[in-house]
Amino acid sequence: VSDEDVALYMDRFKTDSIIGIDLDSLRGNLPSDVSMSKSGVATYLESGSPLKCLCLGAEKDYIVDHEGVEETARYLGVAPIFIEGAYHDCMVGPVWERTVAIIEDWVEQ
Repeated sequence: VSDEDVALYMDRFKTDSIIGIDLDSLRGNLPSDVSMSKSGVATYLESGSPLKCLCLGAEKDYIVDHEGVEETARYLGVAPIFIEGAYHDCMVGPVWERTVAIIEDWVEQ
């Protein structure tokens, strides 16, 4: 990413850094033992739900680690896909085209 692009994104994200994310408020909205079977899969998926999920992870993500992506994929009953060379914001980084291609392939399937 060029220095000019970084400056542009930083300017756009100023408001985000003021507001921040209240992770404690998410705690009550995350999957829990109540919605998880003994096998670690979402109970609504084991009941024959037609829901299909895509679980993407970024190889160089320092916000959501590999373990978190793998746990999410296991909960959703799918295999995780890690985007090689991608950072957390894989849609705005240098590998955005690879990210789009993975999503398009999944949608077409």
